[in-house]
Amino acid sequence: MKKIAINPQRINHLMKIFGLSQQELLQKISEGLKNPIKKDEIFVDSQPEEKIKISHLKRIDERVFKKGLSFYTDPTNLKDKKASIFFRKDAFNANLSFGDREITHKIETQISSLSALSKLSKFEIKRKLKTYNCNQDNASKIGYEIREQLLKDVDNFRKDKDFLKNLIDMLSEKNILVLEFVETWNKKNKTTINGFFITPYTITLKRQQKSFKREIFTLAHELGHYLLNEEELDHLSFECQTNANQIERWCNEFAFTFLMGKAGISEINNISLININIDNQQIQELSNKYHISRLSLFTYLVTNKIINQQTYNKIKENLKEEYHRRENETKQKKEKDKLAGIIFHGRSPKPIVSPLEKNIYSSAFFEGVVEEYEVLEHFKVKDITKILYEQILH
Repeated sequence: MKKIAINPQRINHLMKIFGLSQQELLQKISEGLKNPIKKDEIFVDSQPEEKIKISHLKRIDERVFKKGLSFYTDPTNLKDKKASIFFRKDAFNANLSFGDREITHKIETQISSLSALSKLSKFEIKRKLKTYNCNQDNASKIGYEIREQLLKDVDNFRKDKDFLKNLIDMLSEKNILVLEFVETWNKKNKTTINGFFITPYTITLKRQQKSFKREIFTLAHELGHYLLNEEELDHLSFECQTNANQIERWCNEFAFTFLMGKAGISEINNISLININIDNQQIQELSNKYHISRLSLFTYLVTNKIINQQTYNKIKENLKEEYHRRENETKQKKEKDKLAGIIFHGRSPKPIVSPLEKNIYSSAFFEGVVEEYEVLEHFKVKDITKILYEQILH
């Protein structure tokens, strides 16, 4: 069996990023094998062997890290602290699954590639919004101020998805890159995090196809992390939480006031408490008008002691029941359609692309850093003019 020389440090580096022990790595690459791969076939004296079987290396790459075989044979050692958020932070606001680490590493690789293209094409990305401090700056005050700068002509965007796309465009004007990823239904390792901020200027969002309001709030929350310049991987909860740390509380308060504005806050503070439930017309109107979930609005009410905890708990349960009822109705409809011979082959939604990402590639193309086919492949389009000439001012 042919063997290949590898750089041991590079596998160790990836194991740290993915949070894998030697035993866990062996289990993953041995799945489906009659004779599991043994430790001494990969590791010797707690270090990877200088040469391993090519078949083993392929399993390590294809089943776990997906970096390409040339990554492991590169003799250059990687600098851990600069390479990943997992080396810069010890703890996160989410219990990270393998899928969470997998998507984070994938996005970090994408960020690294975009950063390289920017430097090679001399496309400078300077910070345009100042940095704040959660100990010194009031979150609501900053929320109102940033809203004035970013949410222009918001009344023109009635649909949540259109509002989200516009916000991503506005952030692009401020040199904040938003990368949205879509998780397919058959993905093996599911992602539990909703979004994250990685310095110096990238916010990542998980597509919430069933609730763009949830995704909008996540984006606003991560914008709060950007303003504080505090990296984080978030599994956001829209329920009332008393154990959230100071930074998370600041980002939640910022996100709410940023989306609602002074007018919206005034409206909800003066809401009638008669028949305050999930069917309340005023709550529904506020939710639609400001692109924010009803649960977030009820959470604001209980946090500010406008409604009591008992009422809030009942509303929260009713919202969950409503959600499950709708899910069951959708499932039953699909089953009936299937029995009737009606099969809908839905496509996975396409992620929203930030104009800033397009600008980076456009600059790289005109500077000769990338070829046309690379641009087409990256954006999955057939017409390059859609990328090159639909740009915003930088």
